[in-house]
Amino acid sequence: MTLFEKSLFLADGAGIAAFVVALLILLRWRPQITNAGFFFLVWAAVWLFEYYFLGENSYIHMDDEGDHFIPYYLNLINNHLEPPAPDGNPDEATWKFSAAAFARFLDVLFSDLREAISTESGRLDITKRYGMKACVDLTELFKGLDAFSHDRAQD
Repeated sequence: MTLFEKSLFLADGAGIAAFVVALLILLRWRPQITNAGFFFLVWAAVWLFEYYFLGENSYIHMDDEGDHFIPYYLNLINNHLEPPAPDGNPDEATWKFSAAAFARFLDVLFSDLREAISTESGRLDITKRYGMKACVDLTELFKGLDAFSHDRAQD
C-alpha cells in the first residue's frame, strides 16, 4: 500500500468518525430556533457549500436531471492527468475536458451501437442476442443521451 493510498484510507476513516460524532451531537442537541430565516440561511449555506466551492466538479447541480456522473468523469479527467511536459505545447497546460466535449465523446463512443439500433436488422440482431428488454433499454438510453447532448451543446 502506497503512502497516497494510506492517506486516502485515513481520510475516509476521519470522515466516517466525523460523521458519527456529528450524528451523536445532533441526536443529543435540542435546538432552540428563534429565527427561522437565519436557520434556513445557515442550513442552505452548509448544503450549497460544495456547489459553490467545487463549481462544475460538484456532485450538486441546479439542473440535475440524471447527469450526476458527469462531474465525476470531468474531475477524473481534468484533475488526474499527468501534467504536460515543460517544453510541450502551451495549450496543453490550459486544456480542460468540458461537459460539451464529454457529450461529444459519448456520441462517438456509442455511434456503432446507435447505428445498429437505428435499423430493423440491427434491432433484430440485438434482440436475438440480448433480448427485447436490452433493445428497449438501449432506445431509452439513446433518447437520454440525445437530450443530454442537446442540452450540453447549448452550454
